[in-house]
Amino acid sequence: MLRITIDNATPEIHLILEGSLAGPWITELRDVVMSSDSTPDLISLNLANVHFADEQGLSLLRELMAWGVTIRAASPFIRELLKTGSMK
Repeated sequence: MLRITIDNATPEIHLILEGSLAGPWITELRDVVMSSDSTPDLISLNLANVHFADEQGLSLLRELMAWGVTIRAASPFIRELLKTGSMK
C-alpha cells in the first residue's frame, strides 16, 4: 500500500509518499504526477517513509527524475538502488 499526500500550499507541489512503491501504486503515482498542472521542476517527492520499491517502482522514480522531478529524503538504500539501476 502507498499513501500519497499532496502538499501544494506553494506553487511547488510536494508529494509525500508512505509505504511501498510496487504493483498498482506505481500507476497511481504516475497518474498523480502527470495530472499535475505544475512543470516537473516544481514537483518533489518525499520518500522518507517509503520502505520498499520494486524494479518497476524504481524505474518510475528514475523516469520522473529524468523528467525533472526532485527526489527528497530517500533512505540510503533507496538512493543506492536509484543510482545502481538494479536490485540484483
